[in-house]
Amino acid sequence: QLMLINTQVTEEDLRQLAGQRAQKVKDTLVEAGKIDAGRVFLLTPRLSAEGIKDKGAPTRVDFSLKQ
Repeated sequence: QLMLINTQVTEEDLRQLAGQRAQKVKDTLVEAGKIDAGRVFLLTPRLSAEGIKDKGAPTRVDFSLKQ
């Protein structure tokens, strides 16, 4: 309980965490999924639901496919 009370998490901390998670997913897709690294792109993480059309939570991952 003391750790929760005394730990401060900034928006930059959350942005870095989101970026690290995205990089891990990309690495897994490239290595295990055998997808060419040049076909997988990471976008800047969003920390709010702003711009999400379906008003979903910003704690999710969005994937899109382009040909």
